[in-house]
Amino acid sequence: MAAGSAAQQVAGAKFGPNVYECLTKLGLTKFQQIIDAAGMKPFFSTTYQSNTLFAATNAAVDRFYAALQMTEAEALADRALMKKVLQYNTAPYVRRTSYWPTYQNGFKKQKTLIPAMMLKLWSTRTERKAVQGFAQTAALIGKPNTYDLTCAKSVVHVTNTVLVPIVMGS
Repeated sequence: MAAGSAAQQVAGAKFGPNVYECLTKLGLTKFQQIIDAAGMKPFFSTTYQSNTLFAATNAAVDRFYAALQMTEAEALADRALMKKVLQYNTAPYVRRTSYWPTYQNGFKKQKTLIPAMMLKLWSTRTERKAVQGFAQTAALIGKPNTYDLTCAKSVVHVTNTVLVPIVMGS
């Protein structure tokens, strides 16, 4: 199922499926593979966690592997890297887009599951939502009313880039 159509179906679901099942409904299978490789499926399969996950599209995950100059299999075999990337794409709080600052109000810093590693949440001039990491910026995919995908007590934001806490490529 395409991420856009699934986003519309999942959006607004109150205490719906857990985050891992939401990713299945969204068709974000490559991001699920990162979760599996990191050994964090149990964490994202509960209904009691309250987190925000920035989940990249399948195409974005493919670009991530290319930037690492690794095959998918090689990247997924690096459990430590996959765990660090996943933790960096997860905020320990629910952050719906109503939390984002407006265009003229700068940005808000957001903690990740990696101590001392922060993301910046900001809005564009046209009020599109974005999240800036250490080395790149990701845009949220969807329309303003479909950005916040409620999965149990957590929120998933589909992004066009995998946020990584390292500089990639040469």
